[in-house]
Amino acid sequence: MIQSQTKLKLGDNSGVRLARCLHIYKRKVGFIGCLILISVRATKPQNKIKKGSIHKAIIVRTSYKTHRQNGFSVFFDENAIILVNKKEELLTTRIFGPIGSELRRKNLLKILSLGSVIV
Repeated sequence: MIQSQTKLKLGDNSGVRLARCLHIYKRKVGFIGCLILISVRATKPQNKIKKGSIHKAIIVRTSYKTHRQNGFSVFFDENAIILVNKKEELLTTRIFGPIGSELRRKNLLKILSLGSVIV
């Protein structure tokens, strides 16, 4: 469950290390697959994305339990996101770490195809 002001890690190769959630679109709290607005808090040196810039992102992992239809509950160690542009296309070419399969219901198949582990 992601709320406003939540600290987030990046699960892609954009060069951003840490971000903060500013707004969740269409909901009060964010779960896997939700579109959010973030502010960049920390980046790697000499990166084209600068600290303080504002971007859209999609949530791929949450540390809050996600209950599924089959009776299982899934949660991850960290809250992680992937950056997208204004047209909601990926900004990166690689995705690191496990990805929740809830993205399949939201038709985010490009993210699932780039992910190494789908949980």
